Amino acid sequence: MNAPRLARVLAIARRDWVQELRGRRGALFGGITAFLLLPVAAVRMNVPSLTDHPARQVVVTGEVPEAVRDLPNVVVRDRAQILFHRASDGALLVRGQEVPPEIRKALDDDPPAVQVSHTSPRQHMPGRSILFALISASVLTGAVSESIGGERSRRTLQALLSAAITREEVVLGKWLAWASYGGGAGLLAGLLAVALGRVPAGWWLLPLPMVAASMVALALFLSRHATDVVGGATVSLRYLPALLAFTGLVSWLFADQHPVFAAALPIGGALMAAGATWPGATLSAIAAASTGAFTAGALALTARYLEQPPEPPDSLWRRTRESLAIAAIAAVAWWAPLTAPILWGAAGNPVITDRLPRAPAVWAGAVALLLLSLVHAGRAREPAVELGLVRAPGQAWAFAVVVGLVLAISAPMAGLVPLPHALLLSDARFRLGAAVEPTWVGPAGLVVAVVAQEILFRGWVQRRVGPALGTLAFALVVSPLEPLSAFVAGAALASVTRLARGSVGPAILARLVWAPLVALAPSIAPVTALLLGGGTAAALWGTARYRSKTTER
Repeated sequence: MNAPRLARVLAIARRDWVQELRGRRGALFGGITAFLLLPVAAVRMNVPSLTDHPARQVVVTGEVPEAVRDLPNVVVRDRAQILFHRASDGALLVRGQEVPPEIRKALDDDPPAVQVSHTSPRQHMPGRSILFALISASVLTGAVSESIGGERSRRTLQALLSAAITREEVVLGKWLAWASYGGGAGLLAGLLAVALGRVPAGWWLLPLPMVAASMVALALFLSRHATDVVGGATVSLRYLPALLAFTGLVSWLFADQHPVFAAALPIGGALMAAGATWPGATLSAIAAASTGAFTAGALALTARYLEQPPEPPDSLWRRTRESLAIAAIAAVAWWAPLTAPILWGAAGNPVITDRLPRAPAVWAGAVALLLLSLVHAGRAREPAVELGLVRAPGQAWAFAVVVGLVLAISAPMAGLVPLPHALLLSDARFRLGAAVEPTWVGPAGLVVAVVAQEILFRGWVQRRVGPALGTLAFALVVSPLEPLSAFVAGAALASVTRLARGSVGPAILARLVWAPLVALAPSIAPVTALLLGGGTAAALWGTARYRSKTTER
C-alpha cells in the first residue's frame, strides 16, 4: 500500500471545510463553537478560601461549640466550608479543607486534646481545562455525520473513490478537516485561558486536542456505512457521548491507584489528562500516545471497511459494539445516583455520603433503567415480547428457585477479584454491591430495582445481543468492581431466561429469592441443601417430562 499523498489529503480536507463552513452555515457553526468555548476560557472563577474574607471571617455550620461561637470572627450559617458534627461515639468531629488556628485554640485544652492530621485529597479532581476537551469534541457531531453520510446521499463518494484517490486519503482528509477544527478550537481556548491567567500552563495542553481527534476518528468509523446525514448523526449520538463519559469515569476512578493504567486508557485517559488531573509530563504523554494509537487504528479500520457492505445484524462485532454501547448508557443511568455522593465527597464535602439517604438513589437508578427499556419498547413491533414480558413454562419457575438458593449460598457478589483498597473505590463497591439488598431499600425498592435490571439485561438486551454479551453488560453495569463474580451470577440468570423461552419472570424470581437470603446463607445451609436436592430433582423431572411431551407432539 502506497503512503497517502499529502496534497490529496489536504484537498479532501479543504473540500469538507468548503461544504460545511461556507456562508451563513459556517458562520453559525463557528459562532456556536466560540460561544461555548470563550466564556469557559475567559471568565474568572474565584473560589473563596477561608482567609479571603476582608474581615477574616470564618463561616462554620453544624453543632458548633459555644467556645467557637464566641470567637469574634466566626459566623454560623447553614452552608459553610467547616462542618462540626458528632460521631456515633459522641466525639466532636471538625471537617474542612483548612481549620484556622483560632478555632483549634478554642477547642484545645492544656495539654491539647485535639489531634490535627493533614491528609491529602482522596482523589485528584480535573480542572476547568477538561471543559475545553469536552466542548471541542461535542460540537463536531453534525459536521462528521455530513462527511461520509452526506457524500453517499449526494452519490459523490463513489466518484471520489473512482478517481486517483485512495480510500486512505479520503478517510485521512475527512479526519484532518474536523480533527484540526475541533482540536484546534480546544487548543486555542486553552492557550487563551493560559494567557489570561485563568489556568496555569502545563502538560495538559499536549493531550487536549487528542480528545477531539479521537472522537472524529471513532465517529468516521461508526458512520462508515451511513447512507445519509441522519444515519451518520444517529449512530454518532448513540455511542460517542456514552463512550466519552464511560472511559472518562473509569480513568478518573483509577487515577490515584493505577495512574499509568488510567492514562493509557484511550479517550478517557486523554480526557483526564486534558483536565490537568496528573502533574508532570509522563502521564500526559502516555495519554496522548495511547489515544493517538487508538485514533490511528480507527482510521485504518475505516479505510479498510469503507466500501464493504454493512455487517449483518447478527455479526459478533455488531452485537459486541451494541452491547457495550447499551452498557455504557445503562452504567451512566445506574451509577450516577448511586456514586454521586461519593464523587461529591471527594470534591470537598466529605460527609455528604453519610448524611444523604441511600434508598432514593436506588429508586432513581431503577427508574432510569426502566425508562431506557420503555424507550426501546416504544420502537418495537411487539413491546411485551421484546421486553421478555411473556408467559414462562412451569419448570422454569422451579429452576429459578434453585438458582436463587444457589446464588444465596455462594454469595457470588461477595467479591472474587482483588482490587485496590482505596477508600473511594471501597465506598463505590459497597454502594453498587448493596444497591439491591433489602436492608438498603426495603421490599418495594428491592422489587423495583430487580425488575428494572432484569427487564433490561435478561429481557431485551439478552434477546438482542445474546446471553454471553448480555451477561457481560450486566456485570459491567451492576458490579463493575466485582466483574467476575457478577458474570457468574449473570450467567446463571441467563440460563434461567433461556429455559423460560425469553421470559424474565423466572429470573426476577431467582433474584428475589437470592437477595434476601444473602446475609442468612451461612445459617440456612443445612436446610437449603435439602431444598436444593429436592428442587433440582423436581426441575430436572419437569424438564424431561416437558421434552417428552414435545417429542410426542
